[in-house]
Amino acid sequence: MTLLLNLFVAHLLADFVFQSNALIRAKHAGVEGQLTHAAMVTVLLILVLIPYWSFPVTWVLIAMVGATHFMQDVLKISAEKKLKKSWSTLPFFADQLLHGIFLFLAWSFLNELHVMPASGLEAEIFFNEDLSMLAVFLLLISFVLDIVIFQFQRRPKKSQNHQRDYQAMLLRLLAFASAYLLILLFFRVFAV
Repeated sequence: MTLLLNLFVAHLLADFVFQSNALIRAKHAGVEGQLTHAAMVTVLLILVLIPYWSFPVTWVLIAMVGATHFMQDVLKISAEKKLKKSWSTLPFFADQLLHGIFLFLAWSFLNELHVMPASGLEAEIFFNEDLSMLAVFLLLISFVLDIVIFQFQRRPKKSQNHQRDYQAMLLRLLAFASAYLLILLFFRVFAV
């Protein structure tokens, strides 16, 4: 499960954290922006899959996920133009669903490999399920939710540039941390 979470961390970083308005405009302008984004996805996958580098199938899957990410972005942009409603949320959510499916397929192949977790820092970074799950949740409630809210609030003929709402992100993170600490305290006090 940790591997799947790490794949999603790479995806969330590439599609939500590191994808700036300038990169989004470049993606809509032509293939150079789309290739830049696909390269970013590929590099992040390479980083989260360090323990799997010795397996040739890893490199094939990294290339396949990077290539499908590129093709999906091309299709998404084309769909937005054909719909003539760049404010439509359908292409965005369809794109994200397809990215998730391809990551799940990559995980199903990689999960069959027997990687021995190293000790120390490598084990904590690549094989700690709690840390991976925390990273996914933090990314979901901050950057991803910010973009999802933007997608639903978009209107035609208005600026399509997303301005990150760091204040709202911080409030969501504080609410999450408070709830997490209360639950943790509950389990410690009552030793459930």
